[in-house]
Parts: sequence; structure tokens; C-alpha cells
Amino acid sequence: MKIINNLVLAVIGLSLSFFMLSCQKERVEPPVINFKTGALFLHANDTLPGDSVFTIGIEATKQGTNGELRIFNISKSVNDSALVTVYSKGLTGTNRDSYTYDFTTKADTIPGTKCKYLFTVTNLNDITKSISLTVVTE
Repeated sequence: MKIINNLVLAVIGLSLSFFMLSCQKERVEPPVINFKTGALFLHANDTLPGDSVFTIGIEATKQGTNGELRIFNISKSVNDSALVTVYSKGLTGTNRDSYTYDFTTKADTIPGTKCKYLFTVTNLNDITKSISLTVVTE
């Protein structure tokens, strides 16, 4: 009888353990965001001639099974001023798994002007990841 009671308690204990493990939330990882590299893209801080055109390419992907992307945002700061959103997009469909964007703009015309570009991606769990670079006008 004692063996049966111990066996029943062991089965109940194991069942409760499995139940508790299955109820734990899956850890959601932050999204991944990187600069595109190559001759066509600016992907690090740089000094450029005034009014020159340049492109910054971004690649963002979800990480894990439940970290779908929700928002992509580009903000700009001039000479350390407050960041201002210059582009924002809500992501849907296949863009929720991965998103690429090529941002083409011009360097400022005033020598010494420092423009910081901040690229942010947010997933459905409101976890964000950002990268930035700065362009200084010659």
C-alpha cells in the first residue's frame, strides 16, 4: 500500500511539474537590425561633401517564433538636437518576419553640420532594437 501511495504521489508531482513548465511564457528575443553593406550603402559614421546624395540600407528580422516585427522607424537629429521622426511604417504580412528598407537622403549644405540617423524596429511585444550612424558635412 505504501508503494502505491508513493507511486501516486510521484505521478502527481511529475504531472504538476510538466503543467508548470508548459505554462511558462516563451522568452521573446529582441529583433535583429543591421546596416546593409557594400559600395551602394553608407553603413558607418562618415564625413560627406555638402548636398551629396547617399543611401543607408537596413535589414531587420524577427528573432524566434513569436517576435514578429510591428514598426520600423527612422529618426534624425541635427547637431545633437532632439530626434525627429522622418519615416515610420507599420509592418504587416510578410514584412512581420523580415523587412528591408533603403533610405536615400542628402547631406546638409552647411559645413560642420552633424546629422545622426537612428533606425529602430519594434516587435509585437514592444521590444525594440536600434542602430545609428552620424554624417558630418565637409
